[in-house]
Amino acid sequence: MTYATVEEFIAAKKSEVTNRVEEARLTGSVGQQAREFLGDLLLRRNEGQFDSQFSEWSQIQAASAYGSLPQEPQMAQEVAPDICCGLAHGIDLSLPVRRLLLSAFDSISSFIAPSLRGETLVKAIGLELDRLPTEQNEDNLISLLEHVIKSPHPEVYPILAALQDNHKSERVKECVHHVLHELTGSTAHIWAETQPDFLSSDQERKEALLQAIGCGSDEQELLGDLFRSFKDWPATNLNCVFLPELAKLMRHSSRFIQLAVVRILIQKQPGNALLAETNPILEEAINTLCSLSTQTDTPMSAQEAALLLDTLNDAPEAVNK
Repeated sequence: MTYATVEEFIAAKKSEVTNRVEEARLTGSVGQQAREFLGDLLLRRNEGQFDSQFSEWSQIQAASAYGSLPQEPQMAQEVAPDICCGLAHGIDLSLPVRRLLLSAFDSISSFIAPSLRGETLVKAIGLELDRLPTEQNEDNLISLLEHVIKSPHPEVYPILAALQDNHKSERVKECVHHVLHELTGSTAHIWAETQPDFLSSDQERKEALLQAIGCGSDEQELLGDLFRSFKDWPATNLNCVFLPELAKLMRHSSRFIQLAVVRILIQKQPGNALLAETNPILEEAINTLCSLSTQTDTPMSAQEAALLLDTLNDAPEAVNK
């Protein structure tokens, strides 16, 4: 179809976008096609549809539509990849579009796997830090940082530490301080900061473990000892001398220690025999995560357990990557 003027072309395209926004709320093939159309607009998968005079307008309509969809699992699962992709990779998206996408991300977060939520936020924070440090962009950065509390990811802790030490904005530093305080129920940041021991033998690891258990260390000290001894250690031999003692700690009175031990046992390492076959220790680790993920009185531990369980069930080789 041809148009006499650019204005007619833009008006026709805007009318089409408006119709697709309405159709996106429908179930069935019509709604699915409309949602795919909006995703193409948002991520510019079809550059031929765009004109500089209305491309941002179209993206705003698409992002806004995503945030107002009915809370229906199939719809959420259809649009979640585009929302996460826009936040994680949309370096050219305008601030209004990014804000609308974050709102849409909130509205369907319960339908997004915890690992993908955390990974998306890490990448979105990285993109925001690459942009010019305007007051508006700083506001958006703070919003993203606050979302980390609900969806922590191991890769976010080095970013938070760098922001706390080096960012010029006191508002950002205050936000980071608050986020880190809220995340104190998680073992992920300690894991990320721990340097592994590559030198000790299995017997030396067992002796260090028994000493840590026997000397009455508090949970922070015990956790540090565990991570230093067993981070990046693969359970290549299910009969190794200390594995039974390590497995017993999954029944420790501290949920913090339980999480730490499970994180050690299911870590991604070449030859980790615990992930290669069904065995009682792996089964107990999974059961421990299932139990911890339902403990609403310790929300950070519950979120971390759900994240580990999600990555383990989804792709065992991705745990602790």
